Amino acid sequence: MESGGLLLSEYLPDQGPYAQNFVWRNRLQAASGRVVIPAEWTRKSGTAHTVRFARKFKRPVFSLSPSGASRAPDAREGDTHFELPHDHTRFMEAMEAAISTDPYSPPATTQMDLFGSTR
Repeated sequence: MESGGLLLSEYLPDQGPYAQNFVWRNRLQAASGRVVIPAEWTRKSGTAHTVRFARKFKRPVFSLSPSGASRAPDAREGDTHFELPHDHTRFMEAMEAAISTDPYSPPATTQMDLFGSTR
């Protein structure tokens, strides 16, 4: 924090952990990044919430795996999957494209809905 970091929370310092708070935290993680790169997730994992929010916020979701490595049978993939180092160049190009766009400048008629309310 002293060197310019950011602490982002919707909760008071003395508020205890609750399962639903982790889901809402994942919403903030998806909203604050330009691309989401989960290490590995399954359909019913906590990370699946982050991926779902990323897609709702129109953030690209990339997944990675080591070239030639076997993956868990129930492992999910992102919108684009890369095997590294085999797909290194393609991954770097996709990252550059993702971070060169400004996700915080949606069309003037759109407002990001972080609370899931209907308008």
